[in-house]
Amino acid sequence: MVLDTGEGRRDLLSRITLITDARGQKVGYARFSRDITHEKQAEAQLLRQQHALATTEERQRLARDLHDSVAQSIHSQVLFSETLIAALEKNKPDRARALAARLQDSARQTIKEMRLMLYQMRLSDRGDAPLDLPQALEARLQAVERRSGVEAVLQVEGAPPLDEIRSENLYWLAMEALNNALKYAQAGRVRVDLTGDAGRLVLEIADDGRGFDPEQVRAGGLGLESMRARAAKLGGELTIESSPGAGARVRFTGFYPA
Repeated sequence: MVLDTGEGRRDLLSRITLITDARGQKVGYARFSRDITHEKQAEAQLLRQQHALATTEERQRLARDLHDSVAQSIHSQVLFSETLIAALEKNKPDRARALAARLQDSARQTIKEMRLMLYQMRLSDRGDAPLDLPQALEARLQAVERRSGVEAVLQVEGAPPLDEIRSENLYWLAMEALNNALKYAQAGRVRVDLTGDAGRLVLEIADDGRGFDPEQVRAGGLGLESMRARAAKLGGELTIESSPGAGARVRFTGFYPA
């Protein structure tokens, strides 16, 4: 219970107890209250400190990943260019054209991954502001996929308002699927559908990328276990459909009070 005393808001923990007489007959009720304002403030401060620490660690990890990814990509592109020059010197135009195409693909993929990592670094600064799921999904597609030349579509229909825990877990489930489409599947098109009807909520992420065999992915690979864990936490069902050369479809289904 929250009480405004004029000196600031106070948090009270109240308990109602039944009062009986010597024969066990009900006499009435008594309310006992305890001021837990300082406890709540200390808990909030601890949560803010933990969030700040997690944010710092995440930014450091992303900075390392960005450095390693860029360094590896540049090294790979230098090797391609050296081999390309050698092919030109040996008058092998077909070989040179193939190498030039691979060099272009490598550069485009590097740009995609850099956009993704920079977006994740900005995301870590979001703080503890509440997350609007449709808005957050649209912001991700605009900042990463579309700016990287990927055709990205978001369709929202009848999705109910979600509490913070559901919104956060569904958002990060979608992020795992989108990251796979961008980094590994090298998809040219992705579609995110968020629909709800009569208490049934569906989040689906589909891409036209290279696809994979879910049975052959090592434990923890492609973030599949993380997605399954989030789906289980939400009490829903996760299905992953993919095969080599046929894209991928990740679908979460959950049921909530209408």
